[in-house]
Amino acid sequence: YLDSLNNLSLGETAVLNIFVNILRYADRFDKQISEIRGIVIIDEIEAHLHIGLQHDVLPKLIKLFPKIQFIITTYSPMFLLGMDKEFPNGGYEIRDMPSGDTIHSERFAEFETAYEYYQKTQLFENEIAKIIKNDKPMVFVEGKTDVNYINKAAHLLNKQARLDKIILTQIGSETQNGSKDSNNHAMVNAHKFLESNPDILKLSVLFLCDPEERKNNAGKLPESLLNKIFVKFMPQTTGNLIENGIEHVLTDSIINKCIDHAKSNGMPWFKIDEQTIVGHKTIKKVTILKKNDVCNWICKNSTVDDFCGFNEIFEIIEATVLLGYR
Repeated sequence: YLDSLNNLSLGETAVLNIFVNILRYADRFDKQISEIRGIVIIDEIEAHLHIGLQHDVLPKLIKLFPKIQFIITTYSPMFLLGMDKEFPNGGYEIRDMPSGDTIHSERFAEFETAYEYYQKTQLFENEIAKIIKNDKPMVFVEGKTDVNYINKAAHLLNKQARLDKIILTQIGSETQNGSKDSNNHAMVNAHKFLESNPDILKLSVLFLCDPEERKNNAGKLPESLLNKIFVKFMPQTTGNLIENGIEHVLTDSIINKCIDHAKSNGMPWFKIDEQTIVGHKTIKKVTILKKNDVCNWICKNSTVDDFCGFNEIFEIIEATVLLGYR
């Protein structure tokens, strides 16, 4: 019925179009569907299709035309697993491109990648659930250096008592090859997990994001949920040498001292773009290339004045996860 067709989803419409187009091109022949012959080429057959359509419907549609040779490209492991289910005795083959090697569906590269992501997601959720079952509020930051800077600031600014009341930790983990899953994307994923499972929280959780993420996270990280989950951003000003990351909160004075130290010792810790003259003002854009080295040097050589901007970070922690908690 026309009303039913109008109510089809985009994916359902795509499947119907495949079926109808095969019949349209074969309509000059007075034959049953099972007798239609030919070659059908479909690129990325899974495009716009729900997993159920990929796994259950497409293989059944293909089976309706036993005398048609289908040549199909796909990135979907679910489609191939559906083909295995619909054709348990074979009748089709999978070629891994560009090598052209014949493979089994479970050796399909996209299947392995999807399974790896699933395992990582499960491990990530289990780790998050384990970490947050404690008797202190949690504060997540984006990396190891964020933790080190805040610890140093607590020491210099006499804020250690506040820091002792929370668990400050980076999102993700440290490996031999550096930080893993320690970024804003991981923050968003952790937030989604806790948003879906707020009952596992005993106390508040704060996602303390880098300054520049304020504009990047519009709509991704709601400010609060059930007074348990909070999202705040580190303070941001204009004109600082470092535009992004927690280093933006440090004074230009300590950044310049670190740049001079790196230059004099031939260490490629920074990338400094060419200076641009705007009016009578010299603009320098500085990018940190070796965050751990820079962090270690600054934490060793800084003074209380260099970390004055971190007072606002402690005010954020106090006003969110520590308010009412003693």
